Amino acid sequence: MAAGGVPDLGGYEYEFVEEIPDDWECLVCQLPLKDPVQIEKCGHRLCEICVGSILRSGTPLCPADREPISRERIFSDVACHRKILNAQVKCPNEECSWIGELRHVKKHGQECPYQPVPCVNEGCNEEVLRKDIISHMETTCPWSVIQCSFCPDRFPKLEKKAHCEACPRYPVECSNKCGVNDIPREEVGNHTENLCPLTVIECEYSAIGCRVKFQRRDSKDHFDALKDTHLHLACKKLIDMSKTVQEQAQTIARLEEKLERLHNSPFIWKISNFASVMKAAETKERLVIISDPFYSNHNGYKFEAELYPNGYHIDDDTGNKGKFMSIYLRILVGEYDGLLIWPFFDSVVFTLLDQNASVEKRRHLRQEVQQTPNGLARPTEASEEACGSWEFVYHNDLYKRSYIKDDTIFIKVAFVEHKDRKFSRIFHGDYDL
Repeated sequence: MAAGGVPDLGGYEYEFVEEIPDDWECLVCQLPLKDPVQIEKCGHRLCEICVGSILRSGTPLCPADREPISRERIFSDVACHRKILNAQVKCPNEECSWIGELRHVKKHGQECPYQPVPCVNEGCNEEVLRKDIISHMETTCPWSVIQCSFCPDRFPKLEKKAHCEACPRYPVECSNKCGVNDIPREEVGNHTENLCPLTVIECEYSAIGCRVKFQRRDSKDHFDALKDTHLHLACKKLIDMSKTVQEQAQTIARLEEKLERLHNSPFIWKISNFASVMKAAETKERLVIISDPFYSNHNGYKFEAELYPNGYHIDDDTGNKGKFMSIYLRILVGEYDGLLIWPFFDSVVFTLLDQNASVEKRRHLRQEVQQTPNGLARPTEASEEACGSWEFVYHNDLYKRSYIKDDTIFIKVAFVEHKDRKFSRIFHGDYDL
């Protein structure tokens, strides 16, 4: 049933060329029969859809004689259906002159130039006669896609204005109103800065003191009028540059000296995962850690550093166990021992480096260890002497400042040359970072 209880209508609404017989009309919709069926008992005909509406009611009756009907007593009227399909009808589109059999009207509708069809442009909901669809899509439809005349972009026609307002290649006028009006939008900046005759620019001698500004078109007049001034400024600049070159030469010399120092800088020992190192020492799992071997200077003495994070406790009866770190320097057999002076008498400076982000606030902890009167003898594979500081850094001091950062500490090992040494080594002392 249709809305409101009105039966669905199923007949044809086309205009037939000749008047159709009364028995071809549906008794329900009063239209030419569509898919006709016949009631067996009385012979009355109805559209298949119309009779379906009647059968859905509580007491279905024939609309002509009001006799009860049932679905089992209704059959398709094939002969009547064929005759109706043979009938001539006009195209339902008013402007179309086509006339043909009813059975062909649907096929004609798929080709009829006057049939309204939807525009296929995305975004367009308009229906246009089939004969006009191409023209509509290409010219009048605001959703037809067009190519920008200035850049590769494609967009719906209705967005043309918005695109032109942002298109990087759209021609625009110079902002200085110099007369050029076909500059691609993305090149306006370059035109204004480097080409426009009305742009105010600085004198090319501004770097040496000329402060005059003028429009680019007036450049020649400016240079002609201030030749002597520019020459004076150039001479003065040349004198200043000569002084600068001398100062830079002195700076380079100082940097070269500093670089030489860096090439022979003290040994910096980086100890990562310090919390684990300390815990291993406290639990006696690992009492000492040893650095990689290093030389005191180029072609110098070879050493390794030994750090006891929880203190070196052999024969310790002072009650200071676990209160400080101990550090020692062990001399090793090196490649250049045959060229060096023995015993080794230089003092050793151990420094725990403060890692404060502000260099001015750093307070490094230093311990200088002087050699015994006998010094360190030339080592052999069986005998490698050591010197060091038993109470290098107390644990209380270790955690006061930024000595530990990112679970890492840095220890610097430097040497102070003994005053009685008969020659000066390449390395000249202990330099702060």
